[in-house]
Amino acid sequence: MNNETKQYILRIILIGLFATIVGVFINFGNYIVPLLSFFVLILILIYFRRIKQKTEIITDERIMKVGGKAASYVFTIFAFGLAIVGLIFNAMGQMNAYYFQYGQIFSLISCLMIFSYLLLYKYFNKKEL
Repeated sequence: MNNETKQYILRIILIGLFATIVGVFINFGNYIVPLLSFFVLILILIYFRRIKQKTEIITDERIMKVGGKAASYVFTIFAFGLAIVGLIFNAMGQMNAYYFQYGQIFSLISCLMIFSYLLLYKYFNKKEL
């Protein structure tokens, strides 16, 4: 077995152990141990990711450009889709008050997505220069 397979198996075992810890301790009414184990699991998985990144092959510019373009299209379609769903729910809000609340939530999420995109774009644009 190579190192990548060993890390994959170890990650599965860690997630299974985490699920067991969460299930047992929440059954007993203890919420602190699952919360702490969640943070420990995240740190361990970040460590594994960093080890994997050190051994990965560096990608070329074309792959990065195509991936960025695809992510941009997915983000745009999803943001506009949420905005349209929000508008539809807002319009149906006269029939049911819950529809109006859901419409507000979808519209807010869409706005937050676009705003965070703009902030990250500015940050990475300054970082590259």
